[in-house]
Amino acid sequence: MGAIFDDAQAQVSKYWYEKIPYTSYFESLQPSKTIVFSANDITTATDGKKIGILGNVAITQETGVSLATESDGNTRLTAAAAYPPNLQSVLSQTNSGIRSSRALGIYLTNSTGVALPNVQVNYTVGVKNLTVADKVMRNLSMTSSEQALADKYQIGTQGFRPLALSRSLEQAWLSRVVSEDIYAYQQSSVTSTSTTLENIVPGHDEALVITSIAIGGVAVGNQVSLTIQRDSDVAYVSVLGDNLSLDYPMSVWIPALRQLSISLSAVTTTANVTVRLTVMRIALSTTLLAIFGKLNPIHLSAADLHLYEQILAGVVV
Repeated sequence: MGAIFDDAQAQVSKYWYEKIPYTSYFESLQPSKTIVFSANDITTATDGKKIGILGNVAITQETGVSLATESDGNTRLTAAAAYPPNLQSVLSQTNSGIRSSRALGIYLTNSTGVALPNVQVNYTVGVKNLTVADKVMRNLSMTSSEQALADKYQIGTQGFRPLALSRSLEQAWLSRVVSEDIYAYQQSSVTSTSTTLENIVPGHDEALVITSIAIGGVAVGNQVSLTIQRDSDVAYVSVLGDNLSLDYPMSVWIPALRQLSISLSAVTTTANVTVRLTVMRIALSTTLLAIFGKLNPIHLSAADLHLYEQILAGVVV
């Protein structure tokens, strides 16, 4: 197994939106139901602030194995043999994914009658602040200020248009990209002692966002882990590199305001491990500072306040 998503992990997601990669490796998948991960109540765990978004699901192709996703009581069953080869992701090009404000999970069923070796599941879970539109569509309770935004933008009335996550990211983040940098490393020997590859820091009035992770050269079972420390969050992300490939990077969204520290370790000493990250540098605006919780919205200009309200409301204006 590797790191898994659960209610506690949802609590750690402190910024407006984050999409974290997870890898679960089963040396022997038993002929029964196996839980990959299960989060029981994301919204309650995050004090009513967050929604979970499952995406980028990949699994080792195996006949006789089914993968089920659960979201707020709805179960979707798929055959592992129907997934792309080489642990390629099915939902690699979208941020929409499977959304849940309560329960979210994946489980496997091996119906072959025998244990299957070396089965791996990769997935991402985005954790996003609930917008007013999210709460209206899911019949969740709102604060008085959220109700005021619902009334102001007529959310829930005929003709209102929810703001897609991709549009929010484009307006507040992607429109302010200073550069998109590739960080690539080859470690001649990875051992059980953690080795820091690099500490990445933003420039003046910048934020950082990791948008992709790729790992190559790791044999199944070596359990090479890429660990990312973000700001004050130690070991915030831990990705199992076994079976991953430089040809199929994992799509992620890991924002940081102060630093990103990248390190490698392994259960079994492994030679020539390659890691590649894509990191965006984004010029901070007053709107972004407010979204990050670093600026009181009362200090925003009229234009910035309009964009900030639109993102919080979750509507196209």
